[in-house]
Amino acid sequence: MNRMIGWITVLMLLSLPVSLEASTPLFETVDEDSHFIWTRDDLRMCPSPVCGGFYVKALNRLMTLCADGSQSADCQVLQLDFSLLNMSENEQAGFQQAFTAGLGIIKGKLIEAQQSGILFPTLKINEAWLAQAGKEPRNAGFFQVHDTDIQCITTPCLTVEEGLLNMPWERFIAGVDLSSSGAETDQINAGYQEMKTGFVIATGNHKIVHGPAGFSQILVASEFYLPAEKVQTCGKTVCPAGQVCCNLSCGICTPPGWACIQIACD
Repeated sequence: MNRMIGWITVLMLLSLPVSLEASTPLFETVDEDSHFIWTRDDLRMCPSPVCGGFYVKALNRLMTLCADGSQSADCQVLQLDFSLLNMSENEQAGFQQAFTAGLGIIKGKLIEAQQSGILFPTLKINEAWLAQAGKEPRNAGFFQVHDTDIQCITTPCLTVEEGLLNMPWERFIAGVDLSSSGAETDQINAGYQEMKTGFVIATGNHKIVHGPAGFSQILVASEFYLPAEKVQTCGKTVCPAGQVCCNLSCGICTPPGWACIQIACD
């Protein structure tokens, strides 16, 4: 009986959703970089810098620390600062278009940049990440996942190190399902390869798995993100792995050297 109660307790603990705020502050300190996502455009009709630009929020947090030191559900940004990244003007424009369409994640810092004596809320970028399935994120946690290449003789095998973005929280899980995102096969393969050499950002929910070694969880991804420098963008389109942008206006990607329709789109 005691053994059965023990297994039931373990199962209940594993089935609990990951807490996004437990035992942690609701916002980052000024000196820390955060992972941000676009939330909405600023459509208020008033002069800049009071109005205009767009809003971002720190992932997995209820409140975000804004450039002026205030705390809010999301924060106004008038410009993106790409100075720390090796990206061309076209690559910067492509990423900004994808980001403000809800298809990107930025790791960086919200600062006030001065121009002509006026302070502009700015997001200074350290890392840029692009969505691979082309979906706006759902209301789920955002994680960074890394394949440890641990070898096991039984299942479930805790081969993946998982961390919660913007939180001092990590653990080991039994795997990540990137195919559930609906991304193309080449992009999914690129995601698994990136997990071996670095890490991938993914959002989704967890599923309990069991086997001879007991119970664990896997992350079922509804979307995942790769570093922007390893991804070709084409307007709002993220090109599949191995393809290039051939028509920026229409967001058309093709394999290198293929013919491309050169028309203008809205």
